[in-house]
Amino acid sequence: MIRLVCAGIASVLVIGACSPAPVEDRSAGSGLPRDLSQEAAQGKVTHKRAPRKEPARAGSGGGITQEPAGYETIGALEDPTDASPPYADVTSVSLQSDGSSLKVILGMAGAVPDHAPGDSEVVGIAVDLATDKGKYQLFASGENDGWFGYFDTPKGMKRFPGTFEIAGNQIAFTVPWSAFDGPRRGKFSVYSEWSSAEGYSEDPAPNDLSKVPFG
Repeated sequence: MIRLVCAGIASVLVIGACSPAPVEDRSAGSGLPRDLSQEAAQGKVTHKRAPRKEPARAGSGGGITQEPAGYETIGALEDPTDASPPYADVTSVSLQSDGSSLKVILGMAGAVPDHAPGDSEVVGIAVDLATDKGKYQLFASGENDGWFGYFDTPKGMKRFPGTFEIAGNQIAFTVPWSAFDGPRRGKFSVYSEWSSAEGYSEDPAPNDLSKVPFG
């Protein structure tokens, strides 16, 4: 399981009527966010490419609907703000299910830009899901050329199987339960990291490193 030291991982809000634009599949290389703690400590957070998918961005004024029709919340957490840039600071996370898909909505402390603003800037947010089938991870990487979604499984990195959206201060993953071998119960946590030439920050959620039940 990829452990990413990234700034504030999880807050999910759903905002209505998001009509995703076509998503370009940009796969290259293998491997993905490794443990970045050592690189981050040196102010050099980098990662290898893995199968990834660009996010669809909601239109102006749009957002990610909280509990869209047919979905119910199956897990949630709140996290206090920290010293990270607002777009890298997870303040809430919501896991929702409609029986066939899992939607994870991360609420950030501020609006999420189209890409990491600084030339040397990297933002990483990981949602770790521990189930009876093993450990999975949904990972959002903010890079100079945009945001990309990754999916790690007990069998290794897989091509991202669902949709990855950004709207306002929210980041949302929607993945079919079939990617987890069916609906699951378990525990989750979030971890985020921000790094640039000017500094570095990281934020686990919950702050005590505990796991939050879902399902």
